[in-house]
Amino acid sequence: MIHCPKTIRQGSIIGQYFVRPLLNGSRTNTRYPAPPGSLHRNIILPLLTSPQRKRRCDHIISLKPPKSLRAAISFAAIVCSPTNGRLLTNSEPGDAPAQRKLDRSLLIHYNKDIINRRQLSYREHIREKGRKDMPSNGQSSRELPGTYFVQDRSNEAEVMRLQVQDQLITAGMGGILAEQPDAASLQRVLDVGCGTGGWLLEAARMYPTIMRLVGVDVNTKLLDFARAQAEKQQINDRVEFYAMNALIRLDFPPSSFDLVNQRLGMSFLRTWDWPQILGEYRRVLRTGGIVRITESSFPTSESAALNSLRSLFIRTLSQAGHLFVPDDPDGVISELPHLLRRHGFARIQSRLHTLEQRAGTPEGQSFYEDTQHLFRNLLPFFRKWSHVPDNYEDIYQQALHDIQQPGFVATWKLLTVWGHKA
Repeated sequence: MIHCPKTIRQGSIIGQYFVRPLLNGSRTNTRYPAPPGSLHRNIILPLLTSPQRKRRCDHIISLKPPKSLRAAISFAAIVCSPTNGRLLTNSEPGDAPAQRKLDRSLLIHYNKDIINRRQLSYREHIREKGRKDMPSNGQSSRELPGTYFVQDRSNEAEVMRLQVQDQLITAGMGGILAEQPDAASLQRVLDVGCGTGGWLLEAARMYPTIMRLVGVDVNTKLLDFARAQAEKQQINDRVEFYAMNALIRLDFPPSSFDLVNQRLGMSFLRTWDWPQILGEYRRVLRTGGIVRITESSFPTSESAALNSLRSLFIRTLSQAGHLFVPDDPDGVISELPHLLRRHGFARIQSRLHTLEQRAGTPEGQSFYEDTQHLFRNLLPFFRKWSHVPDNYEDIYQQALHDIQQPGFVATWKLLTVWGHKA
């Protein structure tokens, strides 16, 4: 549903235009940049120059667009309801023209406004306050806003899954920093989106010469678990964990770290978040420091049930704005080198890892446990952004059964890309 001001005319579209999304039952004025030429040429101009322009604009203003208008604006694919604002990557069912992709610029601005309004308010609050002090390395009494795809922060099954996943990925990649020839020379390391702290704790054990290892996450419950593990392993004198939202600001001075690590950030990063977070990585790195990012494709196998869950996962992440290319089975890995290059990093290199999880092996069992928890924990995310099949439970149970069958193999690609601050 869209509001347009009654004074709208051709000339005003060229510079800027307005939409007023209906969010949480209240109308909020929002201004967006001018649409790209394709939207302007195919939608805006025909609408404004039509003999029936006034009738159509009145329909827009009254939030009762006729079917023909809905078909016309389906190219922009803006759909908002009072309870669950969402964007569609294709036209609505039954609308024509079908299968037209939505405009990326409009998607970014609209989706950012709908699903991140609270976070944007918090960001403005931080900027006004001008907070520069280091956060406390203790238990936070307040949860920070987050975009992680498992929305229940007290979910104990997710804590277990993250531990299993950490071990599975680290082993499959040959170690914590296997591709870094001078890892022992690092002194200060930051892990963003650290979760249960598995990568950071292993780095502390593997490289005793690293004097300061810092992990940040928005989930204080995961951080409490990570701190307890650091204390249990008696490395808490070198390892620190802070509650921090990296999508807003990393509260560290410039040039604080030799290496910044991020692993599977696709789970909480939307496409429009990458410029902000890469800018923060560059700021907190010393000159010559390394940014290291690992992302994954979606595992493939011959299990029809598991492939159905995989397709639902890809479609939902795409719908929620996490993928640069809609429904891309490779996730964001193809974009990583370009992202680092565009945001000022040099000497960019990459290493591809292909993991095979076979039934009857330790890796296969870890993959089973990861899948078991993941597709249970993701259900609220699926219901928010996509359509969950009525027989989801049957598909889920069949997938778990298939994973345990002799001869089962799942293939999982992981790409690590790293670059240096010039």
